[in-house]
Amino acid sequence: MRLFYHPESDSLFWDEFTDDALCEDVTDDARFQDAAAKRGIKCPGKITPAVVPEKLSGGLAGAIQESYKRWDRKPSDFYPTPYEGTESLMPIIKTAFPDGAALWDPCCGDMDMVRVLEWHGFEVTSTDIRDTGQGIGEIDFLNDDVTTKLGWEPRPDMIVMNPPFSMAAEFIEKALSYTPNVACLMKIDYWNAVSRLPLWRARQPAFFFPLTFRLAFLKDERGNSPLMNCAWAVWLDDKFRDLGKDVCVMEPMPKIAYPGYNGTGIRKGLAKLGQALDELTEAIRGSANT
Repeated sequence: MRLFYHPESDSLFWDEFTDDALCEDVTDDARFQDAAAKRGIKCPGKITPAVVPEKLSGGLAGAIQESYKRWDRKPSDFYPTPYEGTESLMPIIKTAFPDGAALWDPCCGDMDMVRVLEWHGFEVTSTDIRDTGQGIGEIDFLNDDVTTKLGWEPRPDMIVMNPPFSMAAEFIEKALSYTPNVACLMKIDYWNAVSRLPLWRARQPAFFFPLTFRLAFLKDERGNSPLMNCAWAVWLDDKFRDLGKDVCVMEPMPKIAYPGYNGTGIRKGLAKLGQALDELTEAIRGSANT
C-alpha cells in the first residue's frame, strides 16, 4: 500500500497504485502521513516500496508520458492567482478599508494578487517563502519571527492570501494571530471535511463568497479550461459586521474584470502607452491649430 495525494480535491487515500496522473505518492512525507492520521485515514495494509514506472520513449507511450508532465504538482503548491479572482474581492475590501490601508500578502508568489491590491491604492507588504526577486523572499510565514528577521512588527489592517491549499488551516490560524481581518482563497469544498469542523467552530469566518466562475491558475500550461471551484473566506473584526458574531454569511461572488495590468507583458504595455502618448500629442497639436 502507498499513500497518495490528489491536489485538486485535497484528498488522501491508500492504494497499491493509481493511474491518475494528478496524484502524487506522498507515502514517505511525514507531513502527509500526519495529515492522513488526523483525518482518520489508516493504512489498510503493509507499506510497499514505491513503484517507479519504466521510462517510456518514442511513439504513443512517450507522447502520453510527456503530456502528463504538465500536470505535475507545483513546488510549494505555487498556483498564481488570476487577476479577476482578486478583483472580484475588491468591493468587499474597499467597503471595509479606505485607500492606503496596510495589507499583507504572506505568500505573494509572482505578485499577481499584489498588483491588484496596489492598483486599488492599498499599501501592501509582500513576502514569500521562496526568493523570486519580487517582494521580500525567504520569509516562512508559519515559522519565522518576522519582527526578529526583518525588524518589522506586523500590524496589517488585513491579510489577503492564497496559501498552499494543503496548508490553508495553518495559514488561517497564523494570519488571525496578526489581525482579525483575513481574506483567504480556498477550494469551494474546503469545509466539506469533518476534520476541519474544529477549525470552523473555533475560527468561523464572517463571510464565505463562492466564485461563480472557475479560476484558470495555470492557463498557459493547461489552457483556459479550469477545473477547480474556489471561494473567498473572509474574517472581519466585529465592528465591520452587521449580523451576529456567530453567523457566517454566504453570497455568490460574480466575476469582475480587472481593469489594470492584464498580463500583456512589458513590451505590449509600453507599446500601448506609446500609442496613447502619440494620440495625446496629436490631440494637443490639433487643439493648438484651431
